[in-house]
Amino acid sequence: ISRYSANGSMADCGTSAPEAAARRANSFLSTDCRCMILSCACSPVAGLSGVSAGFTVISPQTGTCKPRADNVKKRACAFARTHPNIYKAGFGHANAHYVRHWRIISVMTQAVLLFPGQGSQESGMGRDLAEASSDAMNLWKQAERISALPLREIYWEGDDAAMSDTRALQPALTVVNLNLWSAVAARAAVCGAAGHSLGEFSAMAAASVISAECALELTALRGRLMAEADPEGKGGMAALLKLDQPTIEEIVAETIAQCGELLLVANYNTPGQLVISGTKAAVALACQKAKERKGRGLELKVSGAFHSPMMAEANKELAPLLRKAVWSKPKFPVYCNAHGKAVTDGESARESLLVQMTSSVQWIETVRNQYADGARRWLELGPKAVLGKMVAPCLAGTATADDLAIELVNNAETAAAFAG
Repeated sequence: ISRYSANGSMADCGTSAPEAAARRANSFLSTDCRCMILSCACSPVAGLSGVSAGFTVISPQTGTCKPRADNVKKRACAFARTHPNIYKAGFGHANAHYVRHWRIISVMTQAVLLFPGQGSQESGMGRDLAEASSDAMNLWKQAERISALPLREIYWEGDDAAMSDTRALQPALTVVNLNLWSAVAARAAVCGAAGHSLGEFSAMAAASVISAECALELTALRGRLMAEADPEGKGGMAALLKLDQPTIEEIVAETIAQCGELLLVANYNTPGQLVISGTKAAVALACQKAKERKGRGLELKVSGAFHSPMMAEANKELAPLLRKAVWSKPKFPVYCNAHGKAVTDGESARESLLVQMTSSVQWIETVRNQYADGARRWLELGPKAVLGKMVAPCLAGTATADDLAIELVNNAETAAAFAG
């Protein structure tokens, strides 16, 4: 019998008959688990495809055991996923001759929060929450005062061009992200947070590293600086699709050697979706090379080469406000874009954001580190599903989609339905 704790570690708790195992397992339950599953698998012949399985759901709330038996592994998993006290569960068996194998699986209910960045905006975003909550409406008004922009008019009544302007988008999306978090915070059990590019400021605020007001001040200034960083329009970005990471990195190296201009991978989103950033000439050449390799290059509608050295001047101007801000110890770990690792103190969080604007977004490493730290559940808080879709591809070869729980809270209705 093995018990898996919230941080992914495993503790051996002996081997015995089912009922004794169930009683013993109950004492191993951690506070962040809703239940445990006691599973049994018997394989009379090594490699036999049809493995019979029986398991018991153990509820820490009632201390009772609920026996369940099924000879189909998929049905067992389906039962686990629909059980009110279970989010996800995986079942395994010992691949040995006539071995009876009992496993305890601790189902971690704490989630990693995900906050999206630019590109996730939607017309009308955040309006229903603001009209239902004075606190949510006040955050919009505060963002309008700080940015000196009519954000509600732009995002509730404006067109796509106006909504894509990074000056308005950065503070507006931060408002939406933080209002969604406020709507579920009291019910959410959280083990970490991360935000993609702009979204990292929302993650910092959610973890109380910085205040919501500070996040709005920083993102309003960041949006203006990034919009003004390339007045001549020399920089660009493109998503390279249908190619693996080594091939894309090879294309980047070839392009630099051929044209001698700036180019780098700016966003490591998933192994099959990387975004490049650099001069427009270099980006266009890289897209052509991607096409020659049966891939696809999709140039993005952005105002500059974000997450590259072309943002150095903007980053320099943002730095004084970053240094002036009050940085507190996170309430839960925040995984940072610049290196993909979790930070647990305010100073490290600040240092990461000081280089974020000119550094690549290491999102693949971010998700993999979350999984390695024990995360099996992710909660995306933003206008639409973006980051949740990246989790499984980032963990390909390590975990299957059935092992992962992905949830989205994107409006007042889904916020109200969120069970915690």
